[in-house]
Amino acid sequence: MTMETTTATIEPLSPLHSHPFVCVPNRKCRPVKLLRWIVLPPVVILVMAIAIANRKPVTFSLDPFDPTSPAIGLEMPLFLIILASVLIGILFGGLGAWAQARRKAAKSKGSATMGETLPALRD
Repeated sequence: MTMETTTATIEPLSPLHSHPFVCVPNRKCRPVKLLRWIVLPPVVILVMAIAIANRKPVTFSLDPFDPTSPAIGLEMPLFLIILASVLIGILFGGLGAWAQARRKAAKSKGSATMGETLPALRD
């Protein structure tokens, strides 16, 4: 007795939804959850290792003229300085990407004439 296997294909709703990591409305995003479980634990372990290895306090000085006795200086663990720098970089990068997308959307919103397709809809 042999069992036949059949494969079913699901047609995407649009070209955007053909990517396996894009969530379709009213469906669960299982690939995204799987990717999160694959990427997140190593990142957490790496951050914890950096924090443990760099937990000794250092002087964070904002005085470039006298490094031995700074006028403005904070005593804190090095991992806090590293993590704060990374988070500030992510924040500024996200704000820059958001501002660029807003400018592009505002530019394409007012540029369409009657019968013309918006550039955002062509992409």
